[in-house]
Amino acid sequence: MERLAEQLYLIALDEKRGTLRMGVRRPMIPGICGALLLDLAVLGHIRVQLEQVTVESVGETADPLLDRAMGSVLKGRGKPLRDHLKTLMEDEVCYEKQILMRLEETGQVRRVKTRTWGGLPVQGTVPTADSGRTQVIEALRKAVNTEDVDPRMLALLSLVRALDLVPEVFERKDRGHARRRLHLLTGHEPVGVTVERMFQTVTAGSGLC
Repeated sequence: MERLAEQLYLIALDEKRGTLRMGVRRPMIPGICGALLLDLAVLGHIRVQLEQVTVESVGETADPLLDRAMGSVLKGRGKPLRDHLKTLMEDEVCYEKQILMRLEETGQVRRVKTRTWGGLPVQGTVPTADSGRTQVIEALRKAVNTEDVDPRMLALLSLVRALDLVPEVFERKDRGHARRRLHLLTGHEPVGVTVERMFQTVTAGSGLC
């Protein structure tokens, strides 16, 4: 099963331009870090609150990215959630290239030649037919209208809301309803709330501090 960070990245990819959707590229980093923490939470290794991240289990996850994230959490025991996210963002584990490398290794994305808005040739990345992107989007569309959403899907919905990826997941006619449901389902989920605040700060151009 793909980790939340990988699924989030696949959703954010612009299939035509071969890049992350405009407006998401830089803020994607807190989203990836939030996904790592949420995966650890879903696996039962940590419990996340706005004021504190509590360690529940120190065992290995069998996933190098999550193990590195867990190591960061252990070093910062007792710190608030925002501090954990900012610490993760300083480590290369959170960078786009790490997620891209994993997606390439598993055959979920491929490199293509594309062009910038100015017509300059560049190398882009698009999902493959076997990436599972379509299935993830369909699952998200179904989950948003479900009352009993499983914790992992709820975590992904929270990040979709936080990074404003609603246009990538839902048809135009369904977006208003989807936003209302996402707010109802995930409006108080601490990681998504914190990532959303960071996202808004970054997109406003005022940094993360």
